[in-house]
Amino acid sequence: MKKIIVAFVILITLVIIVGIIYAKIRIGNIDARINVENSTRVQIGMQINEVLEIMGEPDDRVVSFFDKDDSMLYYTPPFGASSGIYFQYDTDTRVINRIIPYE
Repeated sequence: MKKIIVAFVILITLVIIVGIIYAKIRIGNIDARINVENSTRVQIGMQINEVLEIMGEPDDRVVSFFDKDDSMLYYTPPFGASSGIYFQYDTDTRVINRIIPYE
């Protein structure tokens, strides 16, 4: 009887863990799809504040101190993509000079 109870508790625990992982992936994928949709509205020459209005806060920022044209905003891509969504900008003018879509 104890073995059945232990097996049942382990099974329930595994189901809960798998459910939580599935939910996190699903929610993250919805956010990533929104990032892809919004990224199509961003254009070269836009100010960073315009990009932030469209995309929201980035998931990461890379500020280059050596090359003023090489700073980037990073947004999460859909699950399974090989790279993220990047917007490269000039740190002096804060203008987007390159868009790198996800692959």
